[in-house]
Amino acid sequence: MQTLEAHGSMQTLDLARVLAATGMRVDGEALSFDGWARRDATQTLHITGKGGHERTVPVTDPVAWSILSDPDRYLPMMKLSYRTHSRNWKRAVEAAQIGSKLPTPHAVRHYYATQAYAKCKDIRVVQDLLGHADYGTTARYIGVDIERMRSAVS
Repeated sequence: MQTLEAHGSMQTLDLARVLAATGMRVDGEALSFDGWARRDATQTLHITGKGGHERTVPVTDPVAWSILSDPDRYLPMMKLSYRTHSRNWKRAVEAAQIGSKLPTPHAVRHYYATQAYAKCKDIRVVQDLLGHADYGTTARYIGVDIERMRSAVS
């Protein structure tokens, strides 16, 4: 994420931090805060997502919470279009020489799902966090931990 900052896009860096901490979709959720309300006492978000489905997501990352609770940070982030964020993201990833397959903002949602599953081992919890109606969709989001696979067959 430092590469995003180095390339002059603090708003895109903020977006990356929020996505990694909440698993929100970029276009219908993270850049459109009309559908959610902060609950300051518990540091949770009530998100209205795709298809009008509502879910509650705890925000445990202090940097992401500081962004979401500070209008001076999240309003400039929201003013940039999805296209601008995508362009900034792509430039930063290319400058970092991460690899041939560019990670995308949506890939961060998959990362969030994988991390959540690794912590709780309950696909139903991850399904609720992501706001998926179908269990099969959530299953596709969860990455495979190679070490767990090795230990399962040994």
